[in-house]
Parts: sequence; structure tokens; C-alpha cells
Amino acid sequence: GKTIVTTQGRTKQAEGTYKTLREPLDTEIPVTVLVNNGTASSSEILAGALQDLDRAVIVGTRTFGKGLVQIPRSLPYGGNLKVTISKYYIPSGRCVQAVDYKQRDEEGYAGRLPDSLTRVFYTEAGREVRDGGGVIPDLTVKLEPIPNILFYLINDNLVFDYATNYCLKHLTVAPAASFVLSDADYNDFKTMVKKADFKYDQQSEKTLKTLKEAADFEGYMENASIEFEALEKKLKHNLDYDLDYFSKDIKNVISVEIIKRYYYQCGSIIQQLKDDDGLREAVKILNDPERYKGMLSASVKR
Repeated sequence: GKTIVTTQGRTKQAEGTYKTLREPLDTEIPVTVLVNNGTASSSEILAGALQDLDRAVIVGTRTFGKGLVQIPRSLPYGGNLKVTISKYYIPSGRCVQAVDYKQRDEEGYAGRLPDSLTRVFYTEAGREVRDGGGVIPDLTVKLEPIPNILFYLINDNLVFDYATNYCLKHLTVAPAASFVLSDADYNDFKTMVKKADFKYDQQSEKTLKTLKEAADFEGYMENASIEFEALEKKLKHNLDYDLDYFSKDIKNVISVEIIKRYYYQCGSIIQQLKDDDGLREAVKILNDPERYKGMLSASVKR
């Protein structure tokens, strides 16, 4: 079989080679793999191996970068200690480990290996890939930042509570693939949020406050006061505005929470993927054979 991953350490016991055990069912059908910064360990090795063997187009954002092997050691009184014994290496010979624990700063913290220090390796078809920072996708699809208000809505259990009340009123809902939270339902959610006397912070307002204090301390406040006042008005958060402006993101999270109650994890994943930019790009690639082949060609530079 083909080598998928090897482990290399300081001792012979830490070394190993892991190969495929069966003949592949198909070697030609197009494959794409979705990854993000939460793709780690076994899923990361799978994505990296498929990339190194030119068997799939990787779509998304750079993976986590966990390339270390740990084993547990028993300690007295029921304790356990995880010890790093080796590193994972995928078919091209690269290791996806992102954090370099050998290099630490003055305070003893380890940091990510800089891109400038990573090394070039080659896939079976001759495409350039690099080590030291997770798996870099063949097509990068950036993740949209989570709105600050959404973090507080989740943290204050308002999304959870609304989904619970929704389920009490609806014995059944449409399948996950076709479920849509109506505008009327979202208006009910907004009403609930307002009744809950919901409070949330905005980082921009906090940062502006810090900047004003610094400007005042340095003597610039008098000349810049008009500009600060104008900026303060622009940045002052408005609950009604934010609930409308970020409605798409908020409705998506509410929908996932509702679907989870009826169709469990499988339904939750289906609901999340309905509006996933990475999935859309992956489908486009699969529907374009020439582009797919081109992305796996050695002539393509990433």
C-alpha cells in the first residue's frame, strides 16, 4: 500500500510507518476536502496526505498545525502525564507542526514557526508544498469574522433560550436542508432580546476610550476633540441597528441551534453547510474538471 504517514522520534520505538491496507475503490473521481484552523491531528494528516498524493484539492483556511505524537504515562494517585515522543510526517516528507517548542522567547513562550523558515517539499506530481505551519489549502477561502454582538447573544444563552421556546411551539420542522428561519420568527427573537435588557460591549468603543485617554495624557485632546466626538457617534452601538445589520449571521446561528434539537449533530452540520463559502467553492471546483486537473498540476504555483 501507499505510505500515508510516518512517525519519527529519538528512539526506534517512536518510529513507525502507516500504509493503506486495501486497494482503492476509485482513483479518478474528483475529491475536495474542506479544512479550517480547527482541522488538527488525524483530520489534518488525512488532508495533508491527500494533498501530497495529489488526490484531492484542499479548500478553506490553513489548518491548526498539530504534528506531535504523545503517549500517556501513569503517575501515582491516578494521575497521567502526556509525553511527546515523535512527530508525524506525511508522504512528501514534511511535518505539519506549527509551534516550534525548541525556540522560545525571553518569557519562555513557544511561537509559531515563521513562514520564512519553512522548507519546500514536493507532492507526487511535483507541486510545491511547505512544512511547519499546518496544511495550506490549494484554494484559500477566508472565514468571515464573528460579529461581537453574536458572541454575547450566545454567551448570555439568548440563542439557546429562543431555540428552546421555539421547539416548545413547533412539534416538527422542515428537514435541515430546507429549513429557513422566517422573518416573523426573527422578529420574535429581537423582541425577546430587547425584553431581556440585553447588554453587550463593542471592542471599537473600548479601543476609542483607551485612545482618548492616551491623547488626553499626551496633550492632543484639545485639538482632536471634534474628531473624537464624531468618531464616538459613528461607533456608538445601537441594538436595533446591529440586530438588523448582522441578521444573516444571527439567523444562521439560531437555525443551527433549532435544527440541532430535531435532527441532532447530522442536521446541525447540514444546516451550517447551507451557507458555507468553502463548500460553495469546493462544488464549483468539482463541477469544473479542467480547473480541478489544473489545480493538481505541477505548473500551478500556490
